[in-house]
Order: sequence, then C-alpha cells, then structure tokens
Amino acid sequence: MKIPLITALIILIADQALKLWMSHLLDYGHHYIRVIPGFFHLEYVINTGAAFGIFQGRSWLLGIFALVVLVILFLFRKDFFGTNRLQQFAGGLIVGGILGNMVDRLRIGGVIDFFKFIFGSYVWPNFNIADSAICVGVSLYILMTWQTHHHEKKPSSDPVG
Repeated sequence: MKIPLITALIILIADQALKLWMSHLLDYGHHYIRVIPGFFHLEYVINTGAAFGIFQGRSWLLGIFALVVLVILFLFRKDFFGTNRLQQFAGGLIVGGILGNMVDRLRIGGVIDFFKFIFGSYVWPNFNIADSAICVGVSLYILMTWQTHHHEKKPSSDPVG
C-alpha cells in the first residue's frame, strides 16, 4: 500500500507547490507567459467548475463529489489498488490529483489552473498537475482493466480444452 500513498503525496505536494509558485509568478487574469509562442503559455486562472469549464460556479458540489469518490476509493481500496504496481501507481495518481484540486476548492473556492495549450485556432482549457495526474491515472487504470479483461476472454489454444 506504499506505492499509492507515496504517489498521492508526491502529486499533492508538487501540485500545491507549483500552484503557489504560479500564483506568485502570474497575476490572476492579467498576465501570462508565452513559453512556446502560439503553442504553450502559462496563464493563471481560477476554475470554479470542472474539466472543460462544465459546472461553473459549483465548486462546493464538486468538492463534495471529490470527497465521496475518495471515501469510495478508501472503502474499496483492496479491489481498486490491487496488487499490481502499475495499478497502485495509477490509483495514487488519481487520489493525489483529487486531493490537490480538493485543497484548492476548500482554500479558495475554486481550482488554480495555469497550463494553456493552443492548437491553431483552438485553445485547450487551462489545467494543472492534479488534472494531469487524474487523467493519466484514469487512462492507465482503464487500459489495465481492458487488458486484463481482454486476456481473460481470450480463447484457449489448448487442443484438449
């Protein structure tokens, strides 16, 4: 159970430290840094909603939802985290990301986002380390679940069976 805990703590600390640094480096809504002009910028925004700007102004509801998810993950931790190290790592990413954004919701009523990518005329919604950890963790978890399920359904090539 060390891998999920250590991973979650690393994500939480890195997320909060970078958010603190960005809040001092950038003025909210007034300043951004072009890291790679026309592609990658740093821009400080506070998101009171969820991914892609949905549920704006409902940070309290999203905070409650995050808490419920954490309780469920804790109650079913043996099934969720399993024994596979990659599965445990993925679970740690998810938990760390949820905690990182939940701290923001409790502290300032929204989530600090600052990574901004631009693809031609499309501007990807700003995000942070916690968001990235959740996305990578969920993607890994889905991939491993699919792979496990796929291998279990594979027909036997044994001529006897």
